[in-house]
Amino acid sequence: MVVALGYPGVIFLVGSTGDVFKRIDIGYDYIQWSPDGCQLRITTRRDQKSILLNLDLASGVQHDLFVVSDTGDEDAMYPQLSPDGKWISYVVGYGEDRYTGWEFQDVRVVVVDEPARPFHLTERGGAGVYGGAWSPDGQWLAYSDYDQDGNGQLYLSKPDGSDRRQLTHLVMSKITMDVIEWSPDGQRLAFTAYDQDDIPQGIWIVHSDGNDLREITLSDGNSIWGAPLWWSADGRTFVAFVSGDESVEGLYWFDPDTGKPYHVFYDSKSPNGHISFCFPISDVQTIAFSDAETKFYTYHLTDGTIDLWLDETKLFPEEGWPPMLWQVVPVPGGAVDISQCPSK
Repeated sequence: MVVALGYPGVIFLVGSTGDVFKRIDIGYDYIQWSPDGCQLRITTRRDQKSILLNLDLASGVQHDLFVVSDTGDEDAMYPQLSPDGKWISYVVGYGEDRYTGWEFQDVRVVVVDEPARPFHLTERGGAGVYGGAWSPDGQWLAYSDYDQDGNGQLYLSKPDGSDRRQLTHLVMSKITMDVIEWSPDGQRLAFTAYDQDDIPQGIWIVHSDGNDLREITLSDGNSIWGAPLWWSADGRTFVAFVSGDESVEGLYWFDPDTGKPYHVFYDSKSPNGHISFCFPISDVQTIAFSDAETKFYTYHLTDGTIDLWLDETKLFPEEGWPPMLWQVVPVPGGAVDISQCPSK
């Protein structure tokens, strides 16, 4: 298990035991992994262009996979390569430029070999900040858009926009789904809805055919909101970091069939009473989290123990204090050990 820790201008690759085995000095906006864990897909911007580059971890060779230019009043952002390597999706933002994103955002998709001919998937500018989420096999893209009444909904379509399906029928004006996660078998999706002020409005799970939409709630039935979200490898458990009132904030393990939690690690039980930047280390049985100061810990579901995982000050010995952490991206499930990656 490997995780990429992204700081301003530098990415550290850290193993499951907290050992740092690679430092990458590079400017970036967004970090992604290849499905096999042997390449980093890094989004950056140069000269009013959004660029998706591939960094081979074994050889250190990098090259541009995709370049898209801003046009007129539209900004192109966050390109993502599909898991099968055949398609690239990206976001186009326009209208009022807000702190939380553009007033309107659309999802477009191109064939890798035909980048100048985009397919337009959204119809009313209701996509999330990061666009859509690719299914594990790369055959579908899930994304949000506004319906004819201005309510945010979750949609599903083929990469070329065909076979478009509306999965939800929520009555929530101007929300977008900024966090969308597929179950490993591609049968269900979990998502968090956000309003235009970037305030989460709830967590839902729905089958990819649109059936059995259910809101994730606490045991007392109260609604919750939070991110990030993770599925277990077998799809039988769903984990979310729940924010809100101090009495409920923490890591929750849910049964996706009932939408109810079966285990909670509360914020207040962490070493300094705060959980931040959490991510799975061993499926979802072990979750690492930051104390929002300089240390990462691991929480073990099986016995409830907490261990020190990483002291961030060791990453920056000359500075003595780490800069602000931007992004944490664990390698996808099923990835090979980096030592087994062939050099390309």
